[in-house]
Amino acid sequence: MTRSQRNFTWVAAIAVAIILIIRGVTLYTDYLWMDSVGQAAVFAKLLWTRLALGLAVGVLFFFWLWGNLRLARRPQPQDVTLIGKRLLPEEDRQQIESFAGRALLIFAVIGALYAGLQAGGQAMPLLQFLNPAKFGQTDPLFHKDAGFYVFQLPFVLYLYHTIMSAIVITLVACVLVHLYQENVRIVGNGLHANPWARRHLLGLLSLALIFKIWGYRLAQYNLLYSNTGERFWGASYTDVTARLPVLWIMMVIALGAAVLCILTIPRRDFRLAGWSLGVLVVLSLVGGTVYPWAIQRLVVIPNQLRVEEPYLKNNIAATRTAFDLEDLHRTTYTVRREVSRETLERSRQTLKSIRLWDYRPLEATFDMRQALRSYYTFPGVDVDRYHIDGELRQVSISLRQLDYSKVPGGVNWQNQHLIYTHGYGAVVSPIHEADAYGLPFYWVGGLPPISTVPQLDIKRAGIYYQSEALPPLIELVSSPESLQPAQPQGEAGPPGPAGPGPAPALPVAAGSPLAKTPPGEVPYVLVNTRQPELDYPSVDAPSAGNGDREENVMTKYSGPGGVQLKNFWRRLCFAIRFGDLQILLTNYITPESRIQLNRYVPSMLVRIAAFLQYDPDPYPMIAEDGTIKWICDAYTISNRYPYSTLASAITAEKLALPGWNYMRNSVKVVVDAYDGVPTYYIVDPKDPMAQCYSNIFPTLFTSQEEMPPDVRRHLRYPLLQFMMQAKVYGLYHMDNAETFFTREDMWTIPPEIIHGTTQRPMEPYYIVMKLPGAEKEQYILMLPYVLKGREERVAVAWMAAICDEPDYGKLVVYDFPKNTAVTGPMQFEGMVDQSPEISAEFTLWGQGGSQVTRGNTLMIPVDGSLLYIEPIYLISTEKNATPQLQRVIASYGERIVMEPTLDAALTKLFGVDLKLAAGGPAKMTAEGGMPEAPPAAPGSAAGPEAPAIPAAAPAPAPAGDTQELIRQANQAYAEGEAALRQGDLTTYQAKMKQVGEILGQLKTGQ
Repeated sequence: MTRSQRNFTWVAAIAVAIILIIRGVTLYTDYLWMDSVGQAAVFAKLLWTRLALGLAVGVLFFFWLWGNLRLARRPQPQDVTLIGKRLLPEEDRQQIESFAGRALLIFAVIGALYAGLQAGGQAMPLLQFLNPAKFGQTDPLFHKDAGFYVFQLPFVLYLYHTIMSAIVITLVACVLVHLYQENVRIVGNGLHANPWARRHLLGLLSLALIFKIWGYRLAQYNLLYSNTGERFWGASYTDVTARLPVLWIMMVIALGAAVLCILTIPRRDFRLAGWSLGVLVVLSLVGGTVYPWAIQRLVVIPNQLRVEEPYLKNNIAATRTAFDLEDLHRTTYTVRREVSRETLERSRQTLKSIRLWDYRPLEATFDMRQALRSYYTFPGVDVDRYHIDGELRQVSISLRQLDYSKVPGGVNWQNQHLIYTHGYGAVVSPIHEADAYGLPFYWVGGLPPISTVPQLDIKRAGIYYQSEALPPLIELVSSPESLQPAQPQGEAGPPGPAGPGPAPALPVAAGSPLAKTPPGEVPYVLVNTRQPELDYPSVDAPSAGNGDREENVMTKYSGPGGVQLKNFWRRLCFAIRFGDLQILLTNYITPESRIQLNRYVPSMLVRIAAFLQYDPDPYPMIAEDGTIKWICDAYTISNRYPYSTLASAITAEKLALPGWNYMRNSVKVVVDAYDGVPTYYIVDPKDPMAQCYSNIFPTLFTSQEEMPPDVRRHLRYPLLQFMMQAKVYGLYHMDNAETFFTREDMWTIPPEIIHGTTQRPMEPYYIVMKLPGAEKEQYILMLPYVLKGREERVAVAWMAAICDEPDYGKLVVYDFPKNTAVTGPMQFEGMVDQSPEISAEFTLWGQGGSQVTRGNTLMIPVDGSLLYIEPIYLISTEKNATPQLQRVIASYGERIVMEPTLDAALTKLFGVDLKLAAGGPAKMTAEGGMPEAPPAAPGSAAGPEAPAIPAAAPAPAPAGDTQELIRQANQAYAEGEAALRQGDLTTYQAKMKQVGEILGQLKTGQ
């Protein structure tokens, strides 16, 4: 070995050693973390399964390949003489021979390593294969339980492809070796081989053909996932009458070809085997492609509905079962045209749970008013419900999390890893009202968090385990094509950007609080060290002229979260893992210190159980013991349920791209925000996939009966699953084959205008309401339907999912009578655009330097009637402006009103003052104090006889004065806004009154 070769060997060995050390350290620290969250058994089972399967496949592949290569290298018998052209000159053969053996050995080793690594990735399919569960439904073609296709067929297919790959690779390699050994020579246009080479090569070829028979049988099972039927998935007429018989014939032909290969062994050439393979290829092409194509074109297409009807019914039944729609209850919702005071009083709790605060403006408002320090952020706002004062009240809730990109001191290691370790507290706000400034009230807010409601009192406010700042779910499940300009409904309309492409729910401008970036992340923090951690900052009242004096309240972590750094070895391993010597060198760490990693939900859950799919939007709750917990929905999914349509083929949207055709929300994961220990609860024990996973990992899952009662009260039907089911049901509510085939009655989710003229599919929304026939109010998730292709027309139905026990998970669809025209969401949006009063105010606000944003459109069923609500927000174009809830649009039937509050809008619409904002628990303003009596908003209703905006009816304005009146209104509005920012409510009221009078003049002058 030359010196350069020795140097290369040393460098290669050192590189391999470093890679192995890093990989080993990562594996060891992963184990320590899994042990810290109580799931070491899951880690060990997956690890040992991967190692055992990878080692077994790798060893078998090596001995199979290397053994055949050694056989091919066997010296040629002396009494055998071959004629024909030699492959290589003797000089070249001698040079190659010096390293041929080592090259073949390296080739076998590399092949075995690759096969072993590939096999290691099949650990979960193997465990599912060994622990199957019964679905109780059989496929209509082969009459096997669906569990065979979901749990066992994937691993069987892997075995087949691995074995076939091993045989084919070995066959090709042995052909090359036999050519090199001159056991096979080229004679004319053919190949001649000695008897040993013929036995060896033809034996391998016949073995491949025998296994190909198995492949054809497995291909028959794959017909259950065919999309030959243009309108459905699953085996179609062409698949059953053409492809299936052809596959049986191909099995016979493959067997015949294998026999012919064996019969060819005594012959000197390979022509008989070659002819048999040629026949197999030609018949495979004709029978697998040409013949099915002819059947499809000549038989199916001219008679498609008639011949495909039984197979289409199979697809409808399987898809509804796979997406948990088979037990959905469907009934009629009769719409009443008149609403009485008694009807509204009976629906008081529903009206009080109407969500006026959308997540985007509220998130921006929380950031501006409740973050209190630049390094805190609210990366998402969720809705939940609590029993408060004997009523089920819906609230908005968000946790004050740490934004590491804005930690003081920049990239200072001590700040990022020792001091600023966690967020603190929560903000809870009622969803149906705002203060006199258009800002939310608070039931929980401030630092430290103050609660005006006993049920929301927080006793352990540290947020050591945070949620990720992911895009809102509606942006994840809405394709770019669904975000498009609205068709104009009239000449007048609110200003705003137009054009296709994803757009946020509020306009984003430079410097706007809505132009948020995800919080910076650090891979780990060290807690319970000699360095106290910042718990929260506090501000004492300053002496006159001395300014604020900030005092930081410090703490030391006392929970079980993270890995204890009890010895030097662990510190060394984590220092290597994160490439950070400070972990090893710092004097702040003690044997009781802990390192917290994987601190973001739901990515931490993926590291524990990657075989589940996790909702991108975990939501927080305040438990009865004053702790804060995350609840994350986990889904069992598959793409192997027979005859079911892929979700991507129905929704054509981003989250469906993996190709799910089975989905259940069978698991709820609860993570304590302080200690980070997750608990996996099985909430649907009837789900066969959950049963399978529970059999594989018995220590991972906990029964729902063991879930604390206060946590169970906060479970909700997941928005993601509801959206997927709603889209699937929009097509698969048609159980008549002819209607399904023609798509005559296909439903879709209606669009809504989010700002300006940009459309987006409506978001499902939670609300507290009493469903028709129910005895009490329940927390539900709902969404309306319109006809596909007629999105701008009437509504046809609405779907609801019940979130409360004992009916949790029950789906109900309410059809509107076909002889009744029910206003659809886009028709309501058109009424907004065409209202002169509303359009005039929108225009005035836009000219006054504010951006007008329309909130989510809500269709609210109210005791047999339908009410539309849409909040209107204003945000100044100035930097660091706070979104304000400025107006509420309400519509019933053909009437539409816009008022400053929901109470005022309902009063003007129905002539009944419900006083929804009266009573209830005490509320705080953004500054943490109790609100004063709110001043009367401009043009607000004071009772059944209150006039609409404008408050008075001045004399008509001359046409020539219109521009002057608009200028005066803009000026008055700007002066009023300036007064409001300074807290001068008297001037604000006077200016808004002046604006109303000018609007009246503009109206009467039209």
